[in-house]
Amino acid sequence: MRGTTTGERIAAALGLRPIDGHDGRVGRPGVRLAAAGFVALTGAVLAVPNAAGFAGAADPVRSGLAVVGTAVSLALVAIGVLLYRSRFGDRNLVRVAGWNLLGLVVLGAVVSLHVVASGLTAAPGTGTFLVGNLLAVGAAAHVIIGFYDAQRVRAGRLASERRKLAVLARVLRHNLRNDATVIRGHAARAADRLDAPAGATDGGVDAASTGGEGPNEPSSGPSAAAVDDARESLSVVVGRADRLGGYADATGRILRSYDSPVGRGESVDLAAAAVAVVDATADRFPDADLRVTAPERAPVRGDSRVERALEELVENACEHAGDRPRVEVTVTAGPRETTVVVADDGDGIPADERATVFDDAAITQTTHGTGVGLWTVRAAVDSCGGTVGAEGSSVRVTLPTA
Repeated sequence: MRGTTTGERIAAALGLRPIDGHDGRVGRPGVRLAAAGFVALTGAVLAVPNAAGFAGAADPVRSGLAVVGTAVSLALVAIGVLLYRSRFGDRNLVRVAGWNLLGLVVLGAVVSLHVVASGLTAAPGTGTFLVGNLLAVGAAAHVIIGFYDAQRVRAGRLASERRKLAVLARVLRHNLRNDATVIRGHAARAADRLDAPAGATDGGVDAASTGGEGPNEPSSGPSAAAVDDARESLSVVVGRADRLGGYADATGRILRSYDSPVGRGESVDLAAAAVAVVDATADRFPDADLRVTAPERAPVRGDSRVERALEELVENACEHAGDRPRVEVTVTAGPRETTVVVADDGDGIPADERATVFDDAAITQTTHGTGVGLWTVRAAVDSCGGTVGAEGSSVRVTLPTA
């Protein structure tokens, strides 16, 4: 079980608890506290020179600026606390803090250069007050810019996920309709065959099977041929029913992947996962030639979803690459990214399937594939912050190196 981090202990001491965002990012207290705390600290520091503006002569302009600067500074403190508890993910929180820093650096540099170049002099404390006042307003403006920038990024990502789920819904509707039609047809055929009298065939009554007694004297039950036909139809019904159950399970995994992306602190050994998947698949496909090339370790951002996605790719290759498929799994570790390529000697994934699942540009088109297995791979890889693509008979998955 994961221990309590320093960020979590500090957050608990301050009575703060991050909440999971609509964008699915589970808050990491250390990152969130650093980003939101920087915004709050900016306000707290700038409140000092702005509050000092109330001292001295009763200048209404100076007093008004002091009120505005102090109010804005205190608002930054409150915004920092609210950001920590917001529904923004860690990345978007850092984005807002980055805009805040940009405002401080740029505006501070401009004001400082202007003062130096102009040789301006002021009464003691006045320069500090003016700089603090300008920085407070500038920082607040950049925090607002950062907020809308984060909203834009978040909205774009959510729109992309909605497009993916919309296409997945079309695929599921198509598959459910087809399987329901097949189930209904074979169930009706089985019922008809079992209700048919012995000796009945598609072309009438087989007199020989009734002992030569003629069509008016059939036996009381269905013939052996009718029972065999019914059994065959019922086996199709069972198979399609199992597929329907598989759709439900796969859809649940896809939705969970998008609802709960993997945090940056979570990691899994991709090399060990590849070896485990190949060993397990070899037991299920004894005629397959399965090979794996991997370093001793290849830690990547991810969890058990990485191994499930790899298992889906390897099994898919074994099922569609002929009677004696040859499948190669290659893991290549890098300092920033780690890739795993699953290649087979089959015909590869159909073009429409590749375009629908892996190509965002084609994701809204009416053409689509018929399976959901690749969608579980796409969702799992997306949830880990990686990418997946296919070319020919190989699929490449790229994940952030942990």
